Amino acid sequence: MPNSLASEVIVSNGYSDDRIGSQRYELVYCLFCRTGQERSVVREINSWNGVLAVFPEKMKTELRNGRWEKVKKPLLIGYVFLYSYIPLYSSRVNRVDGVIRMLEYDDKGNELMGPDRAFADWILAQDGIVSVSKAVKDGDQVEIVDGPLKDMKGTIIAFDKRRRIAKIDLSLVGSALKIWLSFDYINAAGT
Repeated sequence: MPNSLASEVIVSNGYSDDRIGSQRYELVYCLFCRTGQERSVVREINSWNGVLAVFPEKMKTELRNGRWEKVKKPLLIGYVFLYSYIPLYSSRVNRVDGVIRMLEYDDKGNELMGPDRAFADWILAQDGIVSVSKAVKDGDQVEIVDGPLKDMKGTIIAFDKRRRIAKIDLSLVGSALKIWLSFDYINAAGT
């Protein structure tokens, strides 16, 4: 097996190459799970035909022993996205050990719509893992020039230049979420 980031993601999340990234699923849902049980929920649901479960993760740059290292961390603790060709019902999904409930809109059902669906599709297009963005620093200004933060549909509300992270304000099924994503500095030439 090649030792690449993509193969690490696939092995660690339990996906196979033909199940993630390039597919266009008809229906998308979001589950709220007990913290720490997201991966077991993914394993269980991925054994079902016609359904792909994804626990979104992010690569984070951390300073360890004086060196910047990339480590994988949960992106949205407690949340799992389901991509399906068939309708899924909360009565079945909520029986999976570790699932608290399938999220739903007030009176509009539980299939993700609008910006929520776009965000879930974006997660799938990232193969379930959000990579580190690249930024150019010009004095006190930071400009994201490549990576997921460049295309982020949420609002970048804060930068921590020392820790190389940006705080993003998102909405998911009507709930406001704030997440931190990493970026690396590059010089203006792109290296």
